[in-house]
Amino acid sequence: AVFGTHQYMMIGSYVRDIYICVKAGFEAPRSTQDVDFSALVVAEETFLEHLEAVGRKSGPKEGNRITCRVLNGTDVDILPFGTSSVGTLFRHREAEWDVTGHEEAYRFSEIVELSADPQISVRIPTIDCMLGLKIIAWDMRQQEGNYKDAQDFFYLLNAGVVIEVKGNELWEQYQNLLEQAEYDAEKAAALLIGIKLREHFTGMALDRVLNILKDTEQRRYFFTVADGRGVSKPLVENAFSQFEFFYEGLIYDRKE
Repeated sequence: AVFGTHQYMMIGSYVRDIYICVKAGFEAPRSTQDVDFSALVVAEETFLEHLEAVGRKSGPKEGNRITCRVLNGTDVDILPFGTSSVGTLFRHREAEWDVTGHEEAYRFSEIVELSADPQISVRIPTIDCMLGLKIIAWDMRQQEGNYKDAQDFFYLLNAGVVIEVKGNELWEQYQNLLEQAEYDAEKAAALLIGIKLREHFTGMALDRVLNILKDTEQRRYFFTVADGRGVSKPLVENAFSQFEFFYEGLIYDRKE
C-alpha cells in the first residue's frame, strides 16, 4: 500500500455498512458510491506526494478537492491525520477538512478481514469512534444542508446497541449500567457505547463532541434529523431516551 500496511483506516459508509449489515444484521440504508480513507502521515508534503501515487484526481472534484482520487474506476477520498502540520484541520488552497477525532479513532481501531484470505483486510474505527466521527462530520456539514452523517449516526447507534446486547461484555462486566438503566438492556447498551467513546476520544476530540451535544434542544434537533423525520415532526420518545443514555455515557464519571 502507498501509505504502508494498515497505516490508514477506512471510514465512511463502507464501515457503516460493516457494522449495520455484517455485525448487526440490518439492511444497508442506502447505496454507496465511493470509499473514504483516513491516512496516518508524517508531514503534509509527504501526504501530497503519496496522493499522486494513488491515482488520478476524480473528475468532478478536481481542483481544490485534491483528496479525491480514482482507483480502479472507484472514487476514493483520502484524508490525512497525525501530523502537527495538519492538526485538526487540513487545508489546501481554499478548501479545508476537519479531521478532529481521526487520530483517536485510529489509535483504537481494529483490523477486519474482508474475505477468506487473511491478507485482504482493512483497519476500521470501533463503532463508538464512528459515532464520534459522525457527530463531528454532521456539525461541520449541516450548514450545507447535508444530514447524511446525522442519519448514519442513528443507524450506527441502533447497530451498536444490537451488537452490545447480543454480546457478553454488557451482561458480564457492566451490571451497574444495567441497574442504572433499570435493566433496560438497550438503554444500558447505549450508555456503554457512550462510555467507550468517552474513553477513546480525549482532549479536543471529546470536547468537540460534548460541545456539539451539550444543549438538550440541540440534541433533540440532531436526533430528529438523524431519525429522518424532519425537525417539525414529533420525536419517538423511547428512541430519544436511548440517545440520551448514549449522551449520559459521554459525561459518565465511572468509578472503578
